[in-house]
Amino acid sequence: MESKKKVVLFRCPSQVDDDRDPYEKLLSSSECCVSSIPVLEFDFQNLEDLSMAVTNVQDYSGIVFTSPRAVEAVQRVLPMISAWDEVKTKWKERPAFAVGKTTCNQARDLGFTVTGEDTGNARNLSTFILDSIHRGAKPLLYPCGNLKQDTLSKVMSENGQRLKEIVVYKTSQNSNLEDLISEHLQKEGLPSYLVYFSPSGVRYTQDILHRHGVPLDHIQVVAIGPSTEEELKKHKISVYGTALKPTPESLYQVIFNPPSEDRGAVAHPEGNLIQHRS
Repeated sequence: MESKKKVVLFRCPSQVDDDRDPYEKLLSSSECCVSSIPVLEFDFQNLEDLSMAVTNVQDYSGIVFTSPRAVEAVQRVLPMISAWDEVKTKWKERPAFAVGKTTCNQARDLGFTVTGEDTGNARNLSTFILDSIHRGAKPLLYPCGNLKQDTLSKVMSENGQRLKEIVVYKTSQNSNLEDLISEHLQKEGLPSYLVYFSPSGVRYTQDILHRHGVPLDHIQVVAIGPSTEEELKKHKISVYGTALKPTPESLYQVIFNPPSEDRGAVAHPEGNLIQHRS
């Protein structure tokens, strides 16, 4: 019998509707031994500014969410908004542009009218937004993190669409990251796959992995999204495959649809991923 694939996800597991983390659930059902190691910590900030912006819904043509933490930040300010039910009704009349299933589901749970779920990444979301609104309309409210990529902001600016950016959380390295990685290696041994979900995750783990002698050239390294792939390549790490959408299904396809023997990129017929020969 073929041994199980050992997959390490460099992310904090999440629950959806009190169910198991969707990435762990899907991969575990396919003969994978899956572990999640939280790489990042988040500190929320500027919540009073966010509360004021969310309250003044009439000043915006919509809102943009590119991470679950941005949605969580809005959730944290709801107790500051005395007439949230009234404000929520007004937000329902405006689009909430979001990317990623987790982000979209969390925004819907707060009462936003979410669209853009299938865009997969910030560049595609930018194009979708521009196709969905009148150029030069009121600003879009954009709660974001301090390490956000500039893609969305740049595309909006180049096309005359204003964003009201509010940095609502700070991303930093998990203070227990080295201990978590060390404990996992001692207990489970080397993984078959390492899956990165963000450029910062790549940066924060490299020195630790080198100190513990993890041979990345003998492990299949997978990126979620083109920005993460680019960061891996900056560190001269061979990328086995890139899921272009931040979904369990796209990751599944990378792992269970091996690259062709030809080196280089292979476009998947459904357009959900690009695979690279390791």
